[in-house]
Amino acid sequence: GISTFNPHGLSNYSFSTWFKNDNDTGGLISWYRTPEDGENGFELELASGVLYFAFTSSEYCTYPYPNTGEWVNFGIVYDGTLSGNSNKLKVFINGIKVNPTYVGTIPNTINANTATLDIGLIQTTLGDRFINGGFGHLLTYTSSLSDLQILQNYNATKNNYL
Repeated sequence: GISTFNPHGLSNYSFSTWFKNDNDTGGLISWYRTPEDGENGFELELASGVLYFAFTSSEYCTYPYPNTGEWVNFGIVYDGTLSGNSNKLKVFINGIKVNPTYVGTIPNTINANTATLDIGLIQTTLGDRFINGGFGHLLTYTSSLSDLQILQNYNATKNNYL
């Protein structure tokens, strides 16, 4: 894990990454503590063909994974200063904003924790879940990017993956 990554307390945050998973389940990105440690942080996970972006086990969104075995660009724009889940947390697939399913209320800030950033792995009490594929271009921002900026990031990097 990366120990210097620490977005806790942020109310604005964005990231974009490329990944390819060769099956329909795997850990992608985690900066998260388990329920036993007090749920804090966030994680991006692929489970049974569905992408999960979670703050806690009761505050998350889901979206169907587009294509197993193909490179996908996944983006998140989080703005806890706004109201309503779809305004607070926007999800992008290949530069295009999509409409995920929300569960619970997306929090106003990212809770503090002592976790390291894990890429390609999610550690759980049931065992570690690894990605079966690859990662590229993980871009993180301490601001809420615009839809256009997410699309520009996608366009600037897509020739490396498609």
